[in-house]
Amino acid sequence: MLGLPGWNKPDGHGVYPSMAFRTSWGRALRVVGLAVLVLVAGLAVYVQIQQHILRWRAERLLVDIREIQMGKSTWADAQRLMTRWGAWGGWQGSCTAKRCDYQIVIGDSLSASLIHYQWLEEYYGWLGARGEAVVGGFLVRDGIVWGKDFEMELDVRNLHGDYYTLMARATSVSRFSNEPDLRLIRHPEYYVGMPDACEVCKAIYARFTPFADAGIVRGLMTDINLDCLTRFFPCVNEADAMPATWKQVMAERSQRFDRRLIESCRFPMELLGRDSRYVAVADVVSNRFTHDWDHLTQWTTFRLRMQLKGKEIRDPGKSVEAPVKSAMVYGTDSDREKGLLPGKSFILAIDSQIVRGQGQDPSPEIYECGIIPLNDENLAAVGRGIQRDVLRGDADNDVQP
Repeated sequence: MLGLPGWNKPDGHGVYPSMAFRTSWGRALRVVGLAVLVLVAGLAVYVQIQQHILRWRAERLLVDIREIQMGKSTWADAQRLMTRWGAWGGWQGSCTAKRCDYQIVIGDSLSASLIHYQWLEEYYGWLGARGEAVVGGFLVRDGIVWGKDFEMELDVRNLHGDYYTLMARATSVSRFSNEPDLRLIRHPEYYVGMPDACEVCKAIYARFTPFADAGIVRGLMTDINLDCLTRFFPCVNEADAMPATWKQVMAERSQRFDRRLIESCRFPMELLGRDSRYVAVADVVSNRFTHDWDHLTQWTTFRLRMQLKGKEIRDPGKSVEAPVKSAMVYGTDSDREKGLLPGKSFILAIDSQIVRGQGQDPSPEIYECGIIPLNDENLAAVGRGIQRDVLRGDADNDVQP
């Protein structure tokens, strides 16, 4: 057999050099393989430790946010939370007893560090990890905590290999915008839902006012399933993220609500005062009618007397014209717009500011049941609703149900 001199001759122990070479390489490969397995196992353990630390912190943050009593907790209470969560908290602009929007963000530090290395992030996912974040926060106005928020976000990969974000959120709002909603009539201080226009996410949320029952608020916030942060099989949909809230959303979507509750304005005026962006007192000046094919439209000109909610009037006495129909007038008759007689006064609940300065103003967008006869009782009811919109001066207080 050809080869190097002495290569195929056994040594003094009867072992051929080629056999020793193969034995040493095999031993080396086994050592390397064992080292890789130990490394992978160590990383997997590290990932699990990180996720359990995140969940541990999230549970404690949820307890702190949940225990905030909106309208009762003070600036001193807020400062204690800021001290406790200062390593993860922050704010934009200034944070004083007069005004402070404080936010606490807790995330997976390793996942965050790999955000620019997608291929490493892919391997990281094979170890059972996924991008996760928990956000909490509160709002202070004039020394009182008037808002709080808690949210969980998860990066999910479906069976087709597509990524999306699963979000669950429970947050306070000062009011609900848009026209009166049938579900808000049943439970006026909170709302649960799922957005329809999120292409790269699945989301479920609960929103509540500072005046909602404390037990309901506690239940909505506790329903966020923090088990999603550590479970072996990941949460993939809204039912996983907020189980009880999802059941309520599905139940309410399947219910047949009586639309006549709104059409006949059988709901409290306080809702109009709270949820309208602008409220004003105005007098009817005149009416005119236009024909569009076989459709008759009534146009009513209002003269603004005073504004109850929204920016201050810069041009009192200004007249504006708006198309009106029966559904806009608070009452029970089918032709309620016939009561809009010149000289009569009304409270207007609208979604657009009436007075916008110089030039021709567009027609104000009046809510359904948003033309309310002016009397002391109605004015008091609307006023109570306005007072419940405690953040009405905030520019970012436009929340959709």
